[in-house]
Amino acid sequence: MLGKKWHLQPGLQVLILRSELATLGACGNKQYKLANNITQLKERGCKAVLSFGGAWSNHLHALSVQTRLQGMEFVGIVRGDAGVSNELLTAARRNGMRQVNISRADYRLRHDPDYCLRLCSDYHCDHWLPEGGSNDAAVDGCKEILRLTGSVAQPPDVIVVAVGTGATLAGIVCSADKTQSVIGLPVVRDPSVDEKIARWIEQDAIRQGTDVAAFANWRLADPLKPGYGKADPALIEFILKIYDDTGIVLDPVYTGKALKRILAADFTDELPPDTRMAFVHTGGLMGNFGFRKQFLQAGSTELVERYFASVNGLLESGITCPETKAAANRSGE
Repeated sequence: MLGKKWHLQPGLQVLILRSELATLGACGNKQYKLANNITQLKERGCKAVLSFGGAWSNHLHALSVQTRLQGMEFVGIVRGDAGVSNELLTAARRNGMRQVNISRADYRLRHDPDYCLRLCSDYHCDHWLPEGGSNDAAVDGCKEILRLTGSVAQPPDVIVVAVGTGATLAGIVCSADKTQSVIGLPVVRDPSVDEKIARWIEQDAIRQGTDVAAFANWRLADPLKPGYGKADPALIEFILKIYDDTGIVLDPVYTGKALKRILAADFTDELPPDTRMAFVHTGGLMGNFGFRKQFLQAGSTELVERYFASVNGLLESGITCPETKAAANRSGE
């Protein structure tokens, strides 16, 4: 539970669902999104998989963790010039990912099935997963996230999560009690996300034989600021203050922006009195390394070093332990 000092509304409770602690290498929602995908691929006899991402794609890192644990080969198609590297890509390669860089023009073809099949043939892969791993199987996997509320005496009234492609939000909506409200905070200004989420929810309702009208308990808020991949000094200072006070590590792309937004007075003032709000920590901690310079400018050297030591500890958690393979198969339960 986040301390009262972080918001002004009387009676408001803010619970943080720590999916980064419940998953290997702090993969968070990415592990939930990949769990069913990996299971289905294994059942089909897939030995090598291909997927797409930018140079700081948490999806590529998470998939490298999962394929390593499952003994599968993984080819990561990375947007950008050959030779590009950073801490995330280095960690993914260490996990066994074969990195292939393609031009930005070619990367725009990543949704073209013929192009994906050609890549699979070129690099001897049995199947490909979409960028971000978002599909029906991912939505099913994300239904497991709300199990993290199992130890809470009273279930939350409102569940809030940062939104990229929308698959995580769709899974949460499909598993939430109909008395609970779900709010998504987009990190990218993408008008198509609302439609994608609605389609995933409708498809799940059809599969479950449920009236889709029962899933009207969600909405998307305005996109988070600053824009995608950007971080201003106020955001970095907020992340460091949260860490110094609670030990919770956030990232500047998703969780830091989202938590800062929901603690703002204009957000909390719209909530009914005595609301129990749960914020889903979705992991994504690899992105912190891309902002190291901004962190050093925003806080003391001692605090920033302690912060990044915690980031490294979370990213290394469980990945090298054989005993964690069963945990990975259970999607972090």
